[in-house]
Amino acid sequence: MKTNLLQRIHLIGTLWFILCVGFILAIALREAGFNWWIIFSLSGHSLVICFVLISLYLFAMFRGGTHAPTAQQEHPLTTSEAYMFFYAGAPLLGAVAGLLALNFERSWLFSCNIVSLATFGATLTVWLVVDPILGIFESMTPTSRRLREKRQQESRQEKLARQINRDAILAEVSEREEYNRQKWSRELQASADELAELLNVDATRYQWAGVRAVELGLLAYRLGGIRCMRLLHEMALKRYQKNYPQQRLADYIIYWWDGIGTWHSPATE
Repeated sequence: MKTNLLQRIHLIGTLWFILCVGFILAIALREAGFNWWIIFSLSGHSLVICFVLISLYLFAMFRGGTHAPTAQQEHPLTTSEAYMFFYAGAPLLGAVAGLLALNFERSWLFSCNIVSLATFGATLTVWLVVDPILGIFESMTPTSRRLREKRQQESRQEKLARQINRDAILAEVSEREEYNRQKWSRELQASADELAELLNVDATRYQWAGVRAVELGLLAYRLGGIRCMRLLHEMALKRYQKNYPQQRLADYIIYWWDGIGTWHSPATE
């Protein structure tokens, strides 16, 4: 309930602040000799930018309305409810101060200008001067420094723990991959030898060699998926180069296996 009230006050105060700034700008341009149609044209071009900036500011404020326990402990004053209401209502407090300082014998335009200037001055003083100074003083207290160091230490420990966990997972995956590779290497020796010989067939037996290569590829795919097929392909090429070092290698395997699982030949990539 208090958070919703705080957000409403801050929304109203911010909109009032923007209205006062616009009024001050319009009066200043009018006194400088600009016509009203020029003033409205300038304000119209700036309306979208102002709307975006206000939306971002209000979003940041609403998101930060609920402070973490550590922030409340490190900044007990600036995160207290009384101070948050004072901070959010600064434009409205400035307007009240301007109303109290009015001289009702002057024109209404002069009175509106006084209220707008009071709102502008009070808002900037609280938001840009008082709040940063209080935050700095709070951060310099021994309690705040101790809690901040504790929070930073816990953050470093959590980061280190996540890194250790990631390293352990990567090591486990690498170990399992190496185990699978060694296991597949033993089981695929005969297939690699046969596949290497299929690369050495002549043109009359090329079609039969392709059919047999597909059978060997499917066997590897059922054994361990694409990774196992890549291992078999690598083993077959090495075996061919060892058995026929003087012959030129023509890698037909990548074409024969096109369509097995997610295997694709260069021509279809």
